[in-house]
Amino acid sequence: MHQHQIHKRSKHWSASLLLMILVCLGACAPKHTSYSYFCDLPEDGWMENTPISFDTQYADSSITYDITFAVRHSASYSYGNLNLVLDFISSTGKVERKNLNFAIADEFGNFKGGGFGDYYQRSQLVVADVKPQDVHKVVAWPAMKGCKTLTGIHNLGITITPHEK
Repeated sequence: MHQHQIHKRSKHWSASLLLMILVCLGACAPKHTSYSYFCDLPEDGWMENTPISFDTQYADSSITYDITFAVRHSASYSYGNLNLVLDFISSTGKVERKNLNFAIADEFGNFKGGGFGDYYQRSQLVVADVKPQDVHKVVAWPAMKGCKTLTGIHNLGITITPHEK
């Protein structure tokens, strides 16, 4: 082979290798990830006036996010719904309160949501297109009238995902 042909093939190979490396780096670039956190509730029940607090985490402060709230319960949960009060606390301390009525079961008593065996999970979007500084912490309070202690609720959780326009 002539020196000129070797140099030409070497250039072509180098360009192909560089292109493959750039594609791999692009595939490995960090994406806007989601954050999920669940709190375990006491086995003897969730007592009224006992808040559950969630510190939020965001991957990128320059985009907006959606916050979904989730409830994990067993078939021993006695109600068809779960009423909660959610406080959304900003980084400046401003509190925005929202009442959330979770439909746990349909009108026939069949549990909604998915799960295995005796356990179910139900999720609901509670805030959409929010800036990270507007929700620094989420605090959940039980708000079931006439019920001092909720049993059958095992976990409460939040999931924070990038808002898709």
